[in-house]
Amino acid sequence: MGSKKTRIAARSREMKLKRLDLGYTQTEFAKAVGISRQQFSMIENGSSGASEETAMAIARRLRCDVDHVFDVRVPYEEEDAADPFRGVVTANG
Repeated sequence: MGSKKTRIAARSREMKLKRLDLGYTQTEFAKAVGISRQQFSMIENGSSGASEETAMAIARRLRCDVDHVFDVRVPYEEEDAADPFRGVVTANG
């Protein structure tokens, strides 16, 4: 599966390529998903994670599944067993 650093770099590249393919600058994209350009830059380069809401907005805008550009982790806790879709989204896996 590769090292964590390799996965981060690959997902960051994928996010940037999709954004550029859609014709967005970082500023335009960030505005479209409702975050600052600085925040989006940190998410895109893998130095910061995103809330579930922001990750979903980014994925929708990129026209892809959220797990295509983010590592999606579902922490297991006894009380969460009934809700298998509850999870945490991170940019850096």
